[in-house]
Amino acid sequence: YECSTSGSLSGTPPACTPEICPNDVPTTAGIKDNCNDVEFGEPCVVSCASGYELTDGTSAQHWKCVWDSNSSSVALEGSVPSCEALKCEYGFPTGDELSHNCSGITTGGTCTARCVAGYEGDPQTLTC
Repeated sequence: YECSTSGSLSGTPPACTPEICPNDVPTTAGIKDNCNDVEFGEPCVVSCASGYELTDGTSAQHWKCVWDSNSSSVALEGSVPSCEALKCEYGFPTGDELSHNCSGITTGGTCTARCVAGYEGDPQTLTC
């Protein structure tokens, strides 16, 4: 800028664009977010992934791309919600010739189905 003899500034202001926050939401099982490429000042949401649910009394969390004076850069700021794995309720092996240890498993868990005495076949690992 230049100050003219009349006391007015002249010149072209800088072209400013918002910085992009790095997505540093913790990669914890059961957590999902839409926090990629969030611009300074903009929000994103951190919630539970498919197969998980919010624990009682919690909700999806709104994060924001803010200025972090400690690091002198932009950073996402917010809290991670509390999510718990859902229990598997469907797709259990059935039939008198089978046994399994699948009761009570949750999302991401595994169990084994096998043939009972008098039947043959390789045990199979199942995933919820």
